[in-house]
Amino acid sequence: MLRQIVVTALVAGALTGTLASTDQTETGLSINAPRILVADVPASFRFYHGQLGLKCVYGNEKQNFVELATGNETIQIFKRDQMPQTTWTKSVHADPVVLVFTAENVDKAYCSLLARGVKFAQKPTDMPTWQSRIALMRDPDGNLLEINGPLSTAKKS
Repeated sequence: MLRQIVVTALVAGALTGTLASTDQTETGLSINAPRILVADVPASFRFYHGQLGLKCVYGNEKQNFVELATGNETIQIFKRDQMPQTTWTKSVHADPVVLVFTAENVDKAYCSLLARGVKFAQKPTDMPTWQSRIALMRDPDGNLLEINGPLSTAKKS
């Protein structure tokens, strides 16, 4: 159901250019991109790029990660079975979607959210191949959420 909602929102956002706001929350988070975790990246790439006409801004159908423009926003397609390996976590869910938030400082956002009682699945971790620092959490229904920020702000609070 969540995937249907996200895909519907993506298509609507792509058509209207109003998918997400750039305003940040009081914890410093703003929406980066929904990441759809798929079994077959080439088939998904052909669907979103070839059939829906979304512009490819990173990657191609031969890679495990692709980013596509939906107007002013992007969506990401990532090979589902690579997510636990990439983030060093064991997924107890068959995650269809990861909602990715951006923070200027992942560690600061992490500490702020910890103080609010958020439980994390993964503490802030450097991802050099992504040029990012990330932290992972789950919402009350178990949906995976990522905080993503630049490596250059790692460990600055």
